[in-house]
Amino acid sequence: MKSILPQMKHKPKYIFLENVKNFETSQSHELLITTLCSLGYVFKEYLLSPTQIQIPNERLRYYLCAQHISSSPIDLSTVKPIVAQFPCTPTHPVRNCISQYLMESANNQEDLQVPHHVLIKNKGYRYDIIEPSSTYSSCITKGYGTLSHVKGTGPLLTLKAHEKIIDWNDANTLIPLHLRLLHPDEISQILGFPVGFKFPEHLSTVQCHKLLGNSLNVTVVYLLMTSTFSQ
Repeated sequence: MKSILPQMKHKPKYIFLENVKNFETSQSHELLITTLCSLGYVFKEYLLSPTQIQIPNERLRYYLCAQHISSSPIDLSTVKPIVAQFPCTPTHPVRNCISQYLMESANNQEDLQVPHHVLIKNKGYRYDIIEPSSTYSSCITKGYGTLSHVKGTGPLLTLKAHEKIIDWNDANTLIPLHLRLLHPDEISQILGFPVGFKFPEHLSTVQCHKLLGNSLNVTVVYLLMTSTFSQ
């Protein structure tokens, strides 16, 4: 951006950026805001998660919404602190429970089942186990779906009540839960993709999981864009 944006004769009126948390403390971030100010952009910065608007999935990210308003530089001292709340709220009802995203057809899909040997290998690890009634789930990363790396990559679903039967030091207590991964179509809905969104048929389930793990929450971006365009 530093090398390309200054050379553009017709600069974009709006710039939107999403990045992982802690980008806001990096040298790259400092360079970004310095460049934007020097080119006459004003902007707002946010640290937001879908859970703040009752979407049942954690995905804390840094967002920047910039607007070009001047051919003269903007004083860096006018830059406002990063905001940790949404500028507006959804105008339509939010599906705030995991059950509202689930597909019954995914329950018996073989490549979504977590093998017993994986659970035994990772004995002692506390997975994020969710039920249909759950209103929270951990962030889904690009490693989700790679069964050799199920630790810390996202939630595992069970259709059985489990609070009283789990002994984290005994992986055998996890086996009756029939844990499975979320289907890519379920995840795409949680991330706010349009109903009916489908991946190309030639992509494997693992590839779809990886793409979604590298994606963003569409609902969050929609709200930020709506707020920016209304100003």
